[in-house]
Formats: sequence, structure tokens, C-alpha cells
Amino acid sequence: MASLKHYFHLIFLGLLAAQLMSCVPSKPKEATSSVNSAQDKNTVTVVPSNQPLISGTPTSSALQGIYYSWRPSIEVNGATLSITNLPSWASFNSNSAEIFGTPKNYGTFDGIIVKAVKGASYTEIGPFSIFVHGDPLMEHSWQLGNTGQKSFAKNGGTVGVDIHLAQTTADFITGNKVVVAISDTGLEILHPDLKQNVVAPLCKNYNLASPYLGDPTNADSGGDHGTSVAGIIGARGWNDIGNRGVAPYARLVGLNYLSSDFSSAVTLDQTMGPYHIFNYSYGTSFDNTTFEIDPDYNNQILDGFQNGRSGKG
Repeated sequence: MASLKHYFHLIFLGLLAAQLMSCVPSKPKEATSSVNSAQDKNTVTVVPSNQPLISGTPTSSALQGIYYSWRPSIEVNGATLSITNLPSWASFNSNSAEIFGTPKNYGTFDGIIVKAVKGASYTEIGPFSIFVHGDPLMEHSWQLGNTGQKSFAKNGGTVGVDIHLAQTTADFITGNKVVVAISDTGLEILHPDLKQNVVAPLCKNYNLASPYLGDPTNADSGGDHGTSVAGIIGARGWNDIGNRGVAPYARLVGLNYLSSDFSSAVTLDQTMGPYHIFNYSYGTSFDNTTFEIDPDYNNQILDGFQNGRSGKG
């Protein structure tokens, strides 16, 4: 049985996903970061006619969980269309030669050939590859898609107990332009799965003098809890490394607060800033007595709820 803390994490992730749903989605762009030159040079072979029956350059990149579609140009009606080595996640329209589907797996799908035959003439497109960009550790993210996987635990989870992000992902709602402040222990701003999303100039280390701007990484901690939290929230998506966050294109700001002296000035400062979402993941043993008796802190939190994000709260 999952602990109460896990349910609290699910509640937070659900709220974060709901928050992101209000953001304007950006359209998916063809990813090219890991497609080599050979995969990009998908060519058309014409035999023996000088006029190809079908033509076009296949789109060689796709994104895991995002709908893919490519259709060649058909010059002659009545040709018989076929395909070889169709990826398991894809379908083929034998009337239009369209390849379409939502990739579930990560990696390269090679040797695809589309053929059109009419009489003695035929045209082949390929062989070509489709490289599906994704996140190798995504399969362990039970909170994003619970298939009952163990995720390095002794027992598996309950299928379907997750935050139901499939449609959000399919619509490419990624948290783009949303800024999330993570007030925690430090945050490793150069982590390979976070650095593309980190807004380093806004990060703060409350062990420094005011205005506290600086690298929040806590080198002495043996691993920052804030880094783990940042990964759940906004690990970069479709970069072919690591995992994917709830909001894979969100902007992340690390606030190294839990390693500070918790002075009134520091406590108040970490409640303010040009952020859309604040994440406080302090654990169950954190002493919040100071918060309860500090009216300035309570007033600032209330103001954020009521007036933050230009009045949206």
C-alpha cells in the first residue's frame, strides 16, 4: 500500500497538471537532436520509370507519445501501395501510403520501404528510418503512467493510479513558459536532464548575502532533494536521456532554502518572485512553527494565492 506521503505527491502532481492545462500549448516541432545524418537522408528510388509513382522525403523524427503522420505524393492513381518493416506502433493506409500512429517505444525503427506498383513500373521510397525521441527511464515513472511496474520497488503499483497525463502529452501541453520555483535543499542546475529548463539567473542560495542570487547546488548534501523534486516536475522531455517531468518544458528556479538559517528575511524572500508555481517539499519533520507565528509570511502567501500571476493566483 502506498504511503500517505505518496498520495500527497499524487495530489500535488495532479494540481500541477491541472495548472498546466490552463497554459497555451506549443505545437510539437520535429526533433533533430539525436538523429544522425544518415537518418536524415531518406531518399527516393525510382525503377525503372523516369516518372516516380510516389515521391517525397519521409519525416525521419518522431516524439514518444506524440502523434506522427507522413504521407508521400502520389502521381499516378491506381497504383498498388505496400510497406515493408512498418513500426509496431504505426498503421499504413494502402490508399494514400500514409504512415501514422503514436509511438509508444523509444529508439530507431529501420529498413522501412514504401512501394508503389503499376504495370511494369514501380517506385520505392526507402529504405529509411524513423527515430523516436523519448526518455529511456520513462517506463519507471509510475506517476505519469502506472502499468503496474515495480520501479525498483519490491512490489508493483496499481494499474491506472497515476495523474492521467496521456491526453495532455498527446496535445503537447508541456508547461512551456511556466516558471516553477522549487524551495528546498539545493538544486543541481547543470544536471543533464534539468539544465535546459533551469533559469540560472533567477536561482538563489540563501547562504549568500542578499539578494541571495547564485548557484543553489548544495555540494555538501550528498545529493539535493530539490534536484529530485525538480526532476518530477520538469525533467526535460524527448532529449533521449533520463526521465521526463510532469511539465517537460517548464522553466525551473532552484531556491536553496532548507540549508539556510531560516531567518525572517530569508523565509519571506523565498515566497516572492516572478514565478507561476511555488513548490515547497519540506517533508513531515520540518518545523513550521515560525511560519505559524509570522504574520508577514502568512500575508505574503495569502497575497500570492489571491493576486499572483497577474491576479490569477
